[in-house]
Amino acid sequence: MDILKLIPYGRDNSISTVELANLLGEETRTVRDRISRLRRQGVIICSNSDKSIGQTGYFQPISREELETFVKVESARIRTHREAIAPAQRKLKALERKKVGSI
Repeated sequence: MDILKLIPYGRDNSISTVELANLLGEETRTVRDRISRLRRQGVIICSNSDKSIGQTGYFQPISREELETFVKVESARIRTHREAIAPAQRKLKALERKKVGSI
């Protein structure tokens, strides 16, 4: 089944990973992988995990505001992950300079 046909338009109509998995008869991990693959192919599938700004789950945007919010949230998530791995990257560079294999 075409997963994109199951993903509704508009944040307030979002569908959860569990709901999609049930409709497709797949594991939630498989659903997330399929959505990730579609996004890498250029399909715009937004998601919302903040109940304060609408229904949580996946949706196709119907407004500029929905798209802007998604981009803002995902960009902040990327920054947070980048900051989280920065110390490990610095440690790896230090280990490379010293040519040691253990921390």
